[in-house]
Amino acid sequence: IEGIYVSPKSSVIMESLKDATLIPGVGIQGDRYALKTGTYSAKFLDEPGKNLTMISADSIESTMSDTGMKPLPV
Repeated sequence: IEGIYVSPKSSVIMESLKDATLIPGVGIQGDRYALKTGTYSAKFLDEPGKNLTMISADSIESTMSDTGMKPLPV
């Protein structure tokens, strides 16, 4: 794990966490999906929802290299 990021609702800047509390069957404490305010938290969706998104660092680095993108300063 290279980073843990959460946000309280969709379309806001995500916050980087040094430590996180994982709640079984709910998600990461304070994150939009644990709070049921995420895009895929809607009750009308015929699925259990999303509690976690994992992204491969290799794929990010490859895409950034292919497109010439530069990482944001941390």
